[in-house]
Amino acid sequence: MEGGDFIFSCSVVVCTRDRPTQLDRCLEAVARLDYPRFDVLVVDNAPQDGRTREVAARWGSRYIVEPVPGVNRARNRGARTCDTDIVAYLDDDSICEPTWLSGLVPEFRDPQVMAITGRILPLKVTTEAERLFASRGGFDLGQEQRSVDRHTLHWFEMANFGGLGSEANMAFRHSAFEVWPGFNDRIGYGTPLPGCSGPYAFFLLIERGYRVVYTPRAVVYHPYPQTLEDLHARHLKSFAAIAGYMTLLFFEHPRYCGDLMKYLAGWFRGYPRSWRGQGVAFPPRIVPKWRELLACLPGPITSITSITSSDGILKTLDISQRKFQNETQQFFWKMQLIDQIDLAEFIDFPNMEQRNLMWDRIIQITQSRTLGAFRMLKSQFDRYSILLVLAFFAIVPECAAENQHTPENPSMILFLAGSAAMGYQYLKARLGR
Repeated sequence: MEGGDFIFSCSVVVCTRDRPTQLDRCLEAVARLDYPRFDVLVVDNAPQDGRTREVAARWGSRYIVEPVPGVNRARNRGARTCDTDIVAYLDDDSICEPTWLSGLVPEFRDPQVMAITGRILPLKVTTEAERLFASRGGFDLGQEQRSVDRHTLHWFEMANFGGLGSEANMAFRHSAFEVWPGFNDRIGYGTPLPGCSGPYAFFLLIERGYRVVYTPRAVVYHPYPQTLEDLHARHLKSFAAIAGYMTLLFFEHPRYCGDLMKYLAGWFRGYPRSWRGQGVAFPPRIVPKWRELLACLPGPITSITSITSSDGILKTLDISQRKFQNETQQFFWKMQLIDQIDLAEFIDFPNMEQRNLMWDRIIQITQSRTLGAFRMLKSQFDRYSILLVLAFFAIVPECAAENQHTPENPSMILFLAGSAAMGYQYLKARLGR
């Protein structure tokens, strides 16, 4: 709410894929919301049957289909379909409190706030796996509100690595999609790089000069892993995802390499972050450190494949598959795609013909860069070597303390040997110059 009696209109977007039982419980909770001005949109992502449509109809929700798999594609489709002031997102297995929207929306009274996240509590904590996950903090950021912009200390790592919550409980000002290209559909569940789509959105908005707020007053409940097998699998997948996400940040946002490496060094050493919220300073391990490191290895490979995929980039560039509210939104979307390209020759474009010529030129430049992506990776090799050397020197003392360097763990030996070899090649190249 803003001003006196003004109430923001809001759309609750629930993206789902073949989980009608969870969706039914989610929509039942949404129906109990006390907010006076909202509607509900279900985005069915690459469905295999019509059960989701039936559930949406039973609760009177609008229903659309996003045929291409990927939760971020579904989120973007939902945002383009809505015409409300605020777009709020829920996971299909989340249960919101009746006051959820009433706790989220008032934070948008600040015009600099483009996104808001809320508190995520467990549905239950009864099994050993759920208790272990909760002891490490779970999804809960605690009861203290936080507001983050570019002037906030540690804003880069807070935005990217969990300091502002996750996509299970978030809302965006609809006008944000006019100054930001939307969720990156190369990452997120349903793609080779699952997770991190919410943090990446928060990072890009803060980088553009806006503010993202976490409020504990907007509460949803989300299930924790119920068995130790589920917890182990989730934990290891999260390491692969975060390694891939770091690689994406490393190559696509090189100006933040220093911040990224500083965070990575602290993570290897196990330094606690003051902004983490709930949980103990040194939580119990779910799996040994060497297994976490091995789980990280596929992440960079997947990320580099995504970065250098001409097919993936050209799909992102295909403007015919995107719908825009107006020419201004379309133009800003184009601009955000090419922030690494020198725009000096494109400054003056008084008419649409010149804009179109400009866009054709941008596509040519981008395609050229895509074809030369592997050359770019070769030139970036030194930076990647630094990361591996850093990993080697950070992990050796800890593994020695845990006796993880013994012959009973050959995978750890392979990791250390590979890191040492990479470090040797890096130092050799440096000393030879």
